[in-house]
Amino acid sequence: MKQYSNPALEALELDILDSGVWGTIGPRSVSAAAALASFAGASRGLLCHSADAAYESLLRAFGCAHGDKIVTTDLCSPSHVLVAVCTGTAPLFCPADEEIPCLPDPDALDVLLTDGVRAVVADFASEQADTDRYPLDKLADVCRTHRVPLILDVGGCLKAKWRGQPLTAYCDAAVFNLGKGSELYAGMGGLVATDSEEIAAGAFAYHNCGRGPGDGCSLNFDEIVGGDFRVTEWTAGAAKLLLSQEAFAEAAPRLLCRMKEQPLYDTDYFRKMTGCR
Repeated sequence: MKQYSNPALEALELDILDSGVWGTIGPRSVSAAAALASFAGASRGLLCHSADAAYESLLRAFGCAHGDKIVTTDLCSPSHVLVAVCTGTAPLFCPADEEIPCLPDPDALDVLLTDGVRAVVADFASEQADTDRYPLDKLADVCRTHRVPLILDVGGCLKAKWRGQPLTAYCDAAVFNLGKGSELYAGMGGLVATDSEEIAAGAFAYHNCGRGPGDGCSLNFDEIVGGDFRVTEWTAGAAKLLLSQEAFAEAAPRLLCRMKEQPLYDTDYFRKMTGCR
């Protein structure tokens, strides 16, 4: 049973079917990524098949591998930890802001950032709290001082800003969810938004089986081992059309967990893979 009727969307899906170009970085995925990134206030965008895939493409672009660490808070989206563990990266849990427990305290983070930390990952979904009150500028300054990339997981809040400014003015990259619960529900999908050409190129290569961006992106391999995180033309086309129609819904509250309480941490496998104690 259909949840809603959208004749333009139905016509678009049939047009994509007839075109025979259904995926692997087709014209719709490229144009949709650019349109969504621009809407979020970023100069570059990359669409992946899920928000978790978008997040993993960033971690791998930042060099996350066995023996490395990321910093997040204990109360976070489970994917912050689970996706990192898939790369062999161990989580470090930073003490949280007193009023917004899913965001790190900048002063505590300043002490925690040491060699081996590849990225700081923070939940910044504006539906959860008054994030304008949070000192995002101070968090960004701490990360820049230590030269550690800052990733903001914005959930489905594509319209999220901080004090009227795009989030990518403060972070190295933001990840948006286009799946269930998003303001812009395209069925499934995740967006990387960034102002860095280097980050965008690295994430692109990892999402495209190791092939870098450019005219030969489907033929020429770079010295990168990547995965297939690519989005279909159906998802990309739907996302761009819904954006043009301003077909926004209210973002659903996100699932956050106390990750230290999860059974994952009390296993020999986890301790062996990440060195976490």
